[in-house]
Amino acid sequence: IKRVGHLASILERNGIIVIASFVSPYKESREFVRSLNKNYSEVYLKAPRETSRQRYEERLKQLLSKSGADSFPEEVFNLYEEPASSDITLDTEEYNIEQCRDKVLNFINKKYLN
Repeated sequence: IKRVGHLASILERNGIIVIASFVSPYKESREFVRSLNKNYSEVYLKAPRETSRQRYEERLKQLLSKSGADSFPEEVFNLYEEPASSDITLDTEEYNIEQCRDKVLNFINKKYLN
């Protein structure tokens, strides 16, 4: 995440708009990237742990069936530190994918294009 933050800051200084999507489980990493980038906005895709686990398992089963593996790492669900505040919070239990997309586009339009 820190490497991506550095790269984004270099691109930003050269007039390039950067949109990056990563699972950033640690608050410290997100704060570091925010400190490097003038136009940083944090989007928190909120989902209950069990919902995330189910989505992850469903997708992973598809991938594992192709690879022949039969397990996945449980620790991925125990690491994430929820942000105290984010620029946008998208609750996936409340909004469908199209509504989430529209909220992000509206935010970008209001904050950066108007």
